[in-house]
Amino acid sequence: ITVSLGTSGTACSVLDEPFIDPTGEIAAYCDSTGRYLPLLCVSNMGNGYNAALERFGLTHGGFDWAVLTTPPGNHGRVLVPWYEGERTPDLPHAAPLYFGFGLAEFEPATLCRAVLEGHVLNLYEGFTRMPVTPREIRLTGGTRQLTLLVQDDRRRLRGRDGPGTRRRGGAGRGDPRRLGLVPGDGCGTATRRGRRTLRGAGRSAPQAARP
Repeated sequence: ITVSLGTSGTACSVLDEPFIDPTGEIAAYCDSTGRYLPLLCVSNMGNGYNAALERFGLTHGGFDWAVLTTPPGNHGRVLVPWYEGERTPDLPHAAPLYFGFGLAEFEPATLCRAVLEGHVLNLYEGFTRMPVTPREIRLTGGTRQLTLLVQDDRRRLRGRDGPGTRRRGGAGRGDPRRLGLVPGDGCGTATRRGRRTLRGAGRSAPQAARP
């Protein structure tokens, strides 16, 4: 699959057979070769992350280290990051929701962890509607420079730890050995599968990997 981590987030793949999502959340495209291109798009991805960088004066690396000072699951502090409404699910007038925060917990580290986990889970929840099991994940978009977001996305979409992620774009490549990235054998091709397996995978709190 190809995942774009920008202001919005998208995930798309290539299938030999059409997939029609009865809810309409997964767009059904096709190409001139006769293959089919299911695509998920969420409105919110880089906006909350960029706002956190600006609000707290952080670099990409500073955001990573702020997150690493908090545990996966954030002690139950949950952010639903619908900052500008949301298209998947179709809630154009939605607003962000903060659950489990005390007055003293609106501080950089806890909020950065909430932003990371909230955006990843928002994309993952939509992705569970796609009938694919990723063999390789290719990343593009400006937010791919955030190491922890890339690693958490990889774990969620693959359902386990492991290699098979590529970044596109010179600014975000870095050292593939440091990121645990290795070349794959395809170009976004996926296989059909039932949703049940993927829906059961990765439901525990996201795991932060040390850079």
